[in-house]
Amino acid sequence: MFRSFLPMKLIITVLVLALLLGLTFFLVKRPEADGGLVITSPEMAEIVALVAGVEPIAAVVAECDWPPAMRELPRVGSFGNVELQAVAALRPSLVFTASPSQDALTARLNTLGIAAQSLPLRSVNDLLSAMRHVGELTGNPARATIVADSLAEAFAAVRADTLYAMRVYVEVSPGFWTTSGGSLLGEAVRLAGGAGLFENADWDYAQVAQADVVIADPDVILALYPGVSVADIAARKGWSRVSAVQTGRVFTTDDIDPDLLVRCGPRLPLGVACLKALLRGGEEAAHERP
Repeated sequence: MFRSFLPMKLIITVLVLALLLGLTFFLVKRPEADGGLVITSPEMAEIVALVAGVEPIAAVVAECDWPPAMRELPRVGSFGNVELQAVAALRPSLVFTASPSQDALTARLNTLGIAAQSLPLRSVNDLLSAMRHVGELTGNPARATIVADSLAEAFAAVRADTLYAMRVYVEVSPGFWTTSGGSLLGEAVRLAGGAGLFENADWDYAQVAQADVVIADPDVILALYPGVSVADIAARKGWSRVSAVQTGRVFTTDDIDPDLLVRCGPRLPLGVACLKALLRGGEEAAHERP
C-alpha cells in the first residue's frame, strides 16, 4: 500500500484523470482485420486501449498489464523476445512496436510481410503524437484527438508552477543505474518541479559511481525497482550523510508505482502528480539546507 502524500488539489486532478483512463472503451471503430492488432510494448498497449479499446487487440507481450483486461489476452513472448512465429500465425492487420528499442523488430516484421508500425515514445510530445497517430491507424481520429487534448490538459494541471530546488537521484535498477534530463524520467522530474541529479549528462541512462551520488548529495532519492527498501539505501556505505537520507526523503515502489513514470503512456500524468506531491513534501527540508 502506497504512503499518501497527495494534497487535496492533486487528489482531485488524479481522480479526474483516473476517471478518463478508466472509462469503458466505447464508440470506437474496430479495424477491419483478419487477426486484429498485435502490440509488443506495454506503453503502446495502454495507448491503443485508450484510443481504440481492448476488443481489436488479438495479442500482446508479457509486460502488457494495463488496463486489467489486457492480462486476459494471448501472449506472443516478451518485450525483448517477441515470438515471430506466434505473431505471424495470428495474421494481424497491424503490429504496434516501440521506437527506437524495437526498430529491428519492426524491420524484421515488415520483411516477413507483416505490417508493423513503430512509434517513438521518449517524451510527453511523443506520447501525444502517438495518441493521434494510433487514432488515424485504427480509424478513431476523433476519439484520439479528444484523448490527446485531455492528456495535454492533465499535464498542464499537474505541471509544477515553481521549481522546488529539489535535486532528485532516480535509481532505475540495481548497480546505480540512473537517468539524465534528456530521458522521459528526466522530463517527468522537471514537470514535477525538481531537477535530476545528473540533469545535464550527455546520456539518457547510465551506470554511475556510488561515490558520485554521495558527493552530489541529492535532496530526494527515488528507487524505481522492486526489492530495495529505504533501510537498504540508508545502509549503503557513506549514504547516511546524504541529505535525502537525513531528511527522510528516500522513496521506493512502496510510495509510487514505477510504471506510472517509466512508461510513456496515458497514466504518466498520474505519475507526475504523485512525484510532485513527494517533492512538495520535501520542499521545506530543502530550504533548511545550510
